[in-house]
Amino acid sequence: MAGQLAEVKADEVALGEKLTAGVKAGALQAEIARLAEEIAALGAVNLAALGELTTSRERKSTSMRSRPTEAAIMTLEDAIRKIDRETRELLQQTSTR
Repeated sequence: MAGQLAEVKADEVALGEKLTAGVKAGALQAEIARLAEEIAALGAVNLAALGELTTSRERKSTSMRSRPTEAAIMTLEDAIRKIDRETRELLQQTSTR
């Protein structure tokens, strides 16, 4: 059994702390087999998924930061257009007097 634990790189000290006096090796083997079947049933794992998640979060963060900037730019452009329009009106009124 020690060879099997070493094979799967199990932490024997941590496992030893969790064992109780009444646990049989056969019960543990059955539990290991059940867990192995569940893991196999999960199917293939996309190892790139974690990297894709990180990239996606970074893009979202950048996008969220740029939205207030875009809104501020639009507000400034609107203000410039309004000032320009009012200035032209005042100049026209002054030149016609």
